[in-house]
Amino acid sequence: MAELSTARLGGARQSLLIRGDHVSNPVVLFLHGGPGMPSMYLAHDFQPALEPDFTVVQWDRRGAGRSYDARFPAESLTVRRTLDDLYELTALLRDRFHTRRLYLVAHSWGTYLGLQAIHEHPEWYVAYVGMGQMTPDASASRRARRACVLDAAQSLHNPALYARLARRYRSDSAPIRESDEFVVHGELYRSSTMWPLVRSGLGAPEYTWADALHLARGAAFVNAHMVDNVASGWMRGRPRVDVPVAMFLGRHDCNEPSDLAARFLDSMVAPVKRLVWFEASAHFPFWEEPEKFARELRSFDSLLVRAGRR
Repeated sequence: MAELSTARLGGARQSLLIRGDHVSNPVVLFLHGGPGMPSMYLAHDFQPALEPDFTVVQWDRRGAGRSYDARFPAESLTVRRTLDDLYELTALLRDRFHTRRLYLVAHSWGTYLGLQAIHEHPEWYVAYVGMGQMTPDASASRRARRACVLDAAQSLHNPALYARLARRYRSDSAPIRESDEFVVHGELYRSSTMWPLVRSGLGAPEYTWADALHLARGAAFVNAHMVDNVASGWMRGRPRVDVPVAMFLGRHDCNEPSDLAARFLDSMVAPVKRLVWFEASAHFPFWEEPEKFARELRSFDSLLVRAGRR
């Protein structure tokens, strides 16, 4: 199965890419980051190893990627509306594939959305997998990003780079630039720029040149207008969820430092918990180590079968 289609979710046309070898396989619904940076344009690079065992759904959420529209009403960009879109899509997929075996696999900002979803509707998802996992303490995250960038710069044995970044981030409160996370290999472990992601995207068969232009426009638009109108206090302390949780963490991630995410997982109360380290990855373990990503997702699925969770 290879299908590029659209669905009307919450009244908005939104783009879907559905790929897999067998319709009876579990469904993986991928929640991209940003909040407006889709992952569909990378799917051709990392998904093939998944498709024999899972039906994978890439969803460009409202305003993002192939779902971008210059006339899109900015006031509809809220976390509540996005969650409701997710629930509509979940119902469509459960009905279409006659399955309750639906995984939420989330990346970066998508992990915030995914955790809210399994908190509100655990009955709809067999499990949750987070990568580039966001954590609830924003000030701790900011301090960890700063420490990660400076430590990574020091490990590069480039005194000029370290001195420049140490001056720029003299204060804990200074916002960390994504470009600096790339420079110290904290976004992509094997690259100091985003060019490998761009090059991959230019080869995406599902994206036209117009779609590629909309990628940056949509990301900027959604990021600028997204409003968080959903309570998240439940994530603090010892948050409880009623579905199995796995975190696949890039060892070198400076965007969402993985040590914080690992401690967050440790604090959670869940029926099953699993932590997997990706030693040759930073913020994009699914793309940087796609074979391991597929292998670990299959392993997690098998674990849940043995535990009677499916």
